[in-house]
Amino acid sequence: CTFWVATRQFRTRDCTDCTFYLHSHTEPIIESSRGLVFAPYAAAYPGLTAQFQEAKFDATRNFWSAIYDFSGKAGRANWRIRPLDECEVLEVHFDGRPDLLPDSPAPPLTQELLTAPPPHSEEGSGHSVAAIP
Repeated sequence: CTFWVATRQFRTRDCTDCTFYLHSHTEPIIESSRGLVFAPYAAAYPGLTAQFQEAKFDATRNFWSAIYDFSGKAGRANWRIRPLDECEVLEVHFDGRPDLLPDSPAPPLTQELLTAPPPHSEEGSGHSVAAIP
């Protein structure tokens, strides 16, 4: 399954073979999961920028890649970062409403965005139990 998620806190448990395009205000936590794939939030639809503002989400402060894996083990990665050539952008248009154009506060997907370190956090910086790429 593929999910586009914008949230204050992201936690998963017992997930298998899922892809997440994620905007999270805290370090994502995964536990007892495998085959997870992560990329920064990449969606656009009419009113998305306003919804981010109403929720007080800062689109420039996204901890999508600061993943803490409670069940990580040396030699076995439970998650990976999605390569740019595999990334998708979800863009929603409403039939019969050409006046409502998709918008997004999120930066465009680039190789630099995929490889950038997570923003500084007072809570940590996405450490796993094992060194996982």
